[in-house]
Amino acid sequence: MIMHTRVYGQVFAVTLLLSLMGVKAASDYFGTFVTQDEADGMVEEARAERGRWVMEMERNARVEMERREGAVREMKGMVEERRGRK
Repeated sequence: MIMHTRVYGQVFAVTLLLSLMGVKAASDYFGTFVTQDEADGMVEEARAERGRWVMEMERNARVEMERREGAVREMKGMVEERRGRK
């Protein structure tokens, strides 16, 4: 009888282990787990995207500043023109 208990215990342990391994294999295959290399790649991609975004914002700021300076020069020219007529 003790031998049967030991065999049943071993069968239970092996079955539990195989079940856990099967769940892990299914999770690895179907899951959305991210490895460290994938996470590092996503971080680098985000940094590069942020760099492109910052450069675009700086370029837009320069263009806007040039546009405003042009408008100011135009307004000054119009004021000087009006002063010259009077």
